[in-house]
Amino acid sequence: MKVWKDILSGDEMVTDTFPHEIPEEYNEACLLVKAKYTTKKSEFVAIASDDVDEGGEDGETVVDVIDAMRLQEVQLTKKDFMGIIKGFLGTLAKKLEAEGKGDRVAGFKKGATGMVKLIVGKFDEF
Repeated sequence: MKVWKDILSGDEMVTDTFPHEIPEEYNEACLLVKAKYTTKKSEFVAIASDDVDEGGEDGETVVDVIDAMRLQEVQLTKKDFMGIIKGFLGTLAKKLEAEGKGDRVAGFKKGATGMVKLIVGKFDEF
């Protein structure tokens, strides 16, 4: 199994068990992962014959990737996002150079800029 990690924090972001692709138009600066809504079943276990599940049949509806990888949702405005992403991309470029991958920085910056433009353009959909 392949696991993609955040290069700065080391946190596991996603695995190859989810449908994914690496879009060429973004110079391998991102990973496009297809997620879906799923309903988690109740974790109730009846131990005695008189135990009854009060919760009913319905479970919690979650996004499969977010739930499986234990990711946390962050509420940001477009202005907040732009402030954070600029610093993040700058730090990431420095990390690539420090690890001897300086030849990838120009392509990464170009791809990441395209991805940020896409996200900002559709910000209200995220």
